[in-house]
Amino acid sequence: MQHAFILGGTGQIGHAVADRLLAQGWRVTLASRSPQIALDGQPNLRHIALDRRAPGAIALALGDGADLLLDCIAFNSADARQLVDVQDSVGTICAISSASVFRDDAGRTLDEALSNGFPEMPVPITASQPTVDPGDATYSTRKVAMERTLLDHCQIPVTILRPSAIYGPYCSHAREWFFVKRLLDGRQAIPVAYGGLSRFQTSSVQGIANAVLASASKTASTVINVADPVAPTVIEIGEAIMHAMGVKADIVGLPDCGYPPKAGVTPWSIPKPFVVAPSDNLESTGRYESLVPPAVHWLIEATRGQPWQEVLPALAAYPFDLFDYTADERALRTVK
Repeated sequence: MQHAFILGGTGQIGHAVADRLLAQGWRVTLASRSPQIALDGQPNLRHIALDRRAPGAIALALGDGADLLLDCIAFNSADARQLVDVQDSVGTICAISSASVFRDDAGRTLDEALSNGFPEMPVPITASQPTVDPGDATYSTRKVAMERTLLDHCQIPVTILRPSAIYGPYCSHAREWFFVKRLLDGRQAIPVAYGGLSRFQTSSVQGIANAVLASASKTASTVINVADPVAPTVIEIGEAIMHAMGVKADIVGLPDCGYPPKAGVTPWSIPKPFVVAPSDNLESTGRYESLVPPAVHWLIEATRGQPWQEVLPALAAYPFDLFDYTADERALRTVK
């Protein structure tokens, strides 16, 4: 029986990949800082508490090794070096990077859009699009440093996955909450910037799980874009979420404005499209509207009776109020 070892295994990607691998007959080990998690009696699934920063911790946890080592939480070159050090114990390595590593011809990126201007990317962005240089300056430069370290120093096959706006259950950065909370709160009209026509590429956890499974059989290193086959607009995202919840509200597109917009700011609101082409050899899992319902239903249950900021800490860390309903009403009055 093949064995997969997943670092950061209790997050949204870990859950989706574990489910997929178990269904394919794999044995799966989830490693995370969580002291204990419920495993629902899965005989081929186990969890271990692991602090990857402890010297030799990953090697010790791997024991007899694994056919596939997936790292969901590799953020810099030091994290990658830990994987290089244990490569003799695994068959192949798969690491989660990000589509934010891409830059436009002027060197502009998503990370520095507020200070340098929003990047003008080709539509769609392919895996061959230039990236930022590796370094420690930003999230994206650290991700590139992680990628380069693995690709330059591993003697076994390495697959780098570059998703964009990830969605699925167990997400601490569930962008869908922008619409879900408003609908739960009974909002009848929801203003959105840029006419609601922004397209910020979405990537389902199901698509990521497919890519991870495919990486296990690769014999050469590769870099793969993981993206839904169609990048929905903000209006289409809102409509898909409403359909999943069985409720209806008016999504009101606001006139174009500068960047960042002053009102109707959603987690997908951008002035120019950021559309990523999925790699050609990646099996399509479906469009956003068919794949988002599990994320919506998880959000509703996970936040029931709980402060949403505790359930979604990454979303709560946004530098502006996502749920300023007074500002919503003010923006709606400007378009009536």
